[in-house]
Amino acid sequence: MKVAVTEVVVAEAVALYQRKIEAAHIGLERWAEKHLAAIGLPEARSAAESVLSDAASAYADRLRANLKASHVDLLAVTDMPHMVLVRRATDRRRPCNDKGDGYRDTLNWLTLLALAKSQPEEQIVWVSDNTGDFGADDQDDESAFHPHLIEDLESISAREVVSWKRTLADAVLGLAAEYAPGSEADLKRVKEKVRDASVLTFLTTELLPSAIQQPLSPRLCALPSETQSAVLVSAERARNLKLDVKGVVSGSAVAEFTIEVDAGIDATMVFANTSGSVHSGVGGELRFRVPVQRAGRGSQGSPARARVMASRAVRPWFAAESR
Repeated sequence: MKVAVTEVVVAEAVALYQRKIEAAHIGLERWAEKHLAAIGLPEARSAAESVLSDAASAYADRLRANLKASHVDLLAVTDMPHMVLVRRATDRRRPCNDKGDGYRDTLNWLTLLALAKSQPEEQIVWVSDNTGDFGADDQDDESAFHPHLIEDLESISAREVVSWKRTLADAVLGLAAEYAPGSEADLKRVKEKVRDASVLTFLTTELLPSAIQQPLSPRLCALPSETQSAVLVSAERARNLKLDVKGVVSGSAVAEFTIEVDAGIDATMVFANTSGSVHSGVGGELRFRVPVQRAGRGSQGSPARARVMASRAVRPWFAAESR
């Protein structure tokens, strides 16, 4: 099996990375203006900006090197007259949308057609989750090409050799089922593991960072009864995903999930006596020892602010719906 990506996909990946670096620069600037001068580390900003700039400038070469090391082929964009692209856009021919947009998608599709035409004996699996531009209007079959694209394939006698999967994992599992058939239950378990790993990666890189500094329920986190409020400050080692898919709306899955993480929490507590240290264990889930900093001079019931670090996962600390 060979895996290939087009130069258009590589260019899109590099541009996306550059935009994330630009966003990081903006975030760094705002954070530095607020904090670095106050703590006497103004030079840290330039060092961080240098790291971001170096990462941005090296990303394209690093991506290509990683693709080569993974034996992924790069497909050059096929040569074609510009008017071919213009006509597809003006005719609203998929993958162009109803507004005629879809230049890069069309380049990818015509590159695929050129590949299929040059290698008529090869089975080709098109991998894309863009069902809106490539998919049929019938949402019951998410792997069905739009009629415009079927016409393109039939015009080069490639209708039977080109298929479509939404993810690379689906493509691998489909090939495994075709060429190394096992029991349906075995394939289902493998697919669930791949799905769970993909969801965990998404949660770790996209969702968990947005949960930092969000308020938590002391009751749901099983914090001591003295806790007035709590904020999540870190979340690491996401694991033990439990995913319940509720349904599909407009082509997107709606799911409820729970995960376990090693969590760091900032908690505000009120004690009758604010001197000394706190040593507590709650339900075997959370153990911590922190010095208590006085907010007043020994007055009864004055608030004490403490940083609580969970040595084990606090369950359940977070539940949400994800599309």
